[in-house]
Amino acid sequence: MGPCTTTWFHSDWNSKCSAECGTGIQRRSVVCLGSGAALGPGQGEAGAGTGQSCPPGSRPPDMRACSLGPCERTWRWYTGPWGECSSECGSGTQRRDIICVSKLGTEFNVTSPSNCSHLPRPPALQPCQGQACQDRWFSTPWSPCSRSCQGGTQTREVQCLSANQTLSTRCPPQLRPSRKRPCNSQPCSQRPDDQCKDSSPHCPLVVQARLCVYPYYTATCCRSCAHVLERSPQDPS
Repeated sequence: MGPCTTTWFHSDWNSKCSAECGTGIQRRSVVCLGSGAALGPGQGEAGAGTGQSCPPGSRPPDMRACSLGPCERTWRWYTGPWGECSSECGSGTQRRDIICVSKLGTEFNVTSPSNCSHLPRPPALQPCQGQACQDRWFSTPWSPCSRSCQGGTQTREVQCLSANQTLSTRCPPQLRPSRKRPCNSQPCSQRPDDQCKDSSPHCPLVVQARLCVYPYYTATCCRSCAHVLERSPQDPS
C-alpha cells in the first residue's frame, strides 16, 4: 500500500463582497485533505490519519479583495425624534431636528442643508394634542345691562366642560365664575328736561317692547323712556 498523501482543497469564491461599493473582502473555505477525509476543527493542518501536514507554503488564500465599483457620494435627510407637544392641554405643535447627511461608502457626515435641497424635505412641525387636560369653567359674554340707570344686572352662562367640550361636574367649585353682576348704578334723571325729546314716531313701541334699557333707544326716545325709568323691567332673555 502506497504512502498517504495530503493536499489542499478549496471552495469557489461564492461569498458576497463585504462592501457594497469600493474595496471589500471575499472569503472561501480552504481545507487540508488526506486519506479521503477532511480535517475537523482543531486538528491542525495535518492530513487525516497520516500524521503529515499539508505544505503550508502552498496553502491557497481563503480571502481576496473585491469591488463592486467605486463609491458615489449620496445625500439624504435624517430626522430626529419628535419633541414634546407645546400644549399640555388641547391643540399644539411638535418639533424635530432635520439634518442633511452625506454618505460615501461607510462614511457619514453632516453637511449643509443646501446639498439636500433637491430632495423632498420631511416636515419639522406637526400638530399634536396635549393630554394633560383638566375640566375647566367656561362662560359666555355678559348680556346687556337690564337698566340704563339706578342699577341693573348683567348675566351670562357658566358651564363646566371637559377636554372634549362635554358637560362635566368635576370643575373646582371655588373657581366658578359669577353668573350675575351689577351695572349702570348711576342715578336716573327724575324729570325730563327740555333737551330730552323723542326723535322717533316709534317710541311707544320702544317702551312697549322694553327697549329703553339700551342706550340707543334711551337717547332716541328720551322723553318716553324717562317715564318708565322708575319701573324695573324683567331681565332680557
